[in-house]
Amino acid sequence: MIAEAGFWNTYWWIFPLGMMLLCFMTMRGKGMCGMHSWRGTDSSETAKEVLDRKYALGEIDRAEFEEKMRDIGWVNGR
Repeated sequence: MIAEAGFWNTYWWIFPLGMMLLCFMTMRGKGMCGMHSWRGTDSSETAKEVLDRKYALGEIDRAEFEEKMRDIGWVNGR
């Protein structure tokens, strides 16, 4: 007589499949699988564009903006 297979003996594959799906959804939510980089900025954005955006949004003040512009070599519109 064949022993009756339990639920986990038959459907054991659901757990690893669920874990893979959970990992995929987590990575996608962090932008690792999407169009954006993990930092949340567009990867084609230049350093000057990032600084301009941060200054416009008020994330950095004028002194920090000017200091960082000198650091990246952007002096007097060059």
